[in-house]
Amino acid sequence: NLAAHFKIADGSVFFTPEFELHMGVDLERMPVVYSAMDVLAAPSYGEGFGIPIIEAQACGVPVAVGNWTAMPELVGDGYLIEGTRWYDASQGAFFKHAFVESIVDAFEQAYQRRGGGSEKARAFAMNYDERKVFTEMWVPVLDELERRRVERRRLPAVRLTKPELPVAA
Repeated sequence: NLAAHFKIADGSVFFTPEFELHMGVDLERMPVVYSAMDVLAAPSYGEGFGIPIIEAQACGVPVAVGNWTAMPELVGDGYLIEGTRWYDASQGAFFKHAFVESIVDAFEQAYQRRGGGSEKARAFAMNYDERKVFTEMWVPVLDELERRRVERRRLPAVRLTKPELPVAA
């Protein structure tokens, strides 16, 4: 195998059970999975909101994520990976490929500080508790949308008419 080829000691590399991950890991087991990590690497092409980034930090695990989209703002403790922009015509959107060297740098830094959980990561992740996010972020947005909806009902109806065009002499 690849680890043996590079003379990496037995027991130093662990591989995830692909079938189990494909089928899903029980929610009760996820903290154990995260806590076994030295770092969660998630430098995806693009990310709206990476829930695993917050979940890992809630378990005290620093994260290594791309320095693009929403990912940088989700890092309380970890590493930002640089990348290069590319356009995917099939999706009509820009994405980024992570630089391998940047991932390696993040892993080396994580290796140097390995051992023990990160209180900084845990404290940061607590800002994203679902009750707090719902109460402090979603409720105000939903209230504002409702206010606008009610306000629109109060506006007088506007009748659209065809504009009069000047007649050429």
